Amino acid sequence: MRSLLFVPADSERKLDRARQSHADALILDLEDSVVPANRAAARSQARAFLNSTGSAGFRRYVRINPLASGVGLDDLVAVVPERPDGIVLPKCLPEDVCTLDHYLSALEATSALARGAIRVIAIATETPAAMLALANHAHGAYVGVSAARRHHLGCRGLGSRSRRT
Repeated sequence: MRSLLFVPADSERKLDRARQSHADALILDLEDSVVPANRAAARSQARAFLNSTGSAGFRRYVRINPLASGVGLDDLVAVVPERPDGIVLPKCLPEDVCTLDHYLSALEATSALARGAIRVIAIATETPAAMLALANHAHGAYVGVSAARRHHLGCRGLGSRSRRT
């Protein structure tokens, strides 16, 4: 992917305009660009957008709220049934990626998706704690992550064959 466009999921106008952006991937943002009062509307609009763009010429990712926030799982439950191409996990530590993998595996199963079908982009540079844990991201901290998702994360030495994301 060469270009990724972050789009606030609570703005129908911006979502509509993003379709014509020619970006390789659109990232529907449920996190920083959405105020808490608009979360429910943002999830609903993200679901509708994902549903209407299933065969679009771009990848469809969703940036959820951090798992530690207590609302990240609600974001996943709302969007996974609409089959996004991937999830962007912000402000994460290595153990968050393992937790996300467990959540996604269960939600993929209930949505009739293959395990590991939804890719993950882990953003591990947004907090001091995450920065200090970067070495753990790079040195195989994803032992509890499914083999299919380890491949997408680019984990080496854990059963993956390449470093693609």
